[in-house]
Amino acid sequence: MEAAASNSTILSSNCKNGPMEIIENYRGGFMFESNNKEDLINKFNLFMKTDNKEIFKKKIFVKKKTKFYTKFRHFVNLENFLNSTILYK
Repeated sequence: MEAAASNSTILSSNCKNGPMEIIENYRGGFMFESNNKEDLINKFNLFMKTDNKEIFKKKIFVKKKTKFYTKFRHFVNLENFLNSTILYK
């Protein structure tokens, strides 16, 4: 989220919660396997070889994805859930 907000390219390790949801199958950045030095090096090299147009596409994609993870979005989802639950009781 911070990388997207600062208009930086995302190079992240894969962990249980978070990065893959935002990067979404490498469309928004580069993901390497946790604790795998070789994979990190490979993804960094891939990043370095990627042209500016593709990097720009990744940055735009991930900026659009971040709107789904704001406090306001969570509030709206919770409010909708609670309203639908109350209506059906």
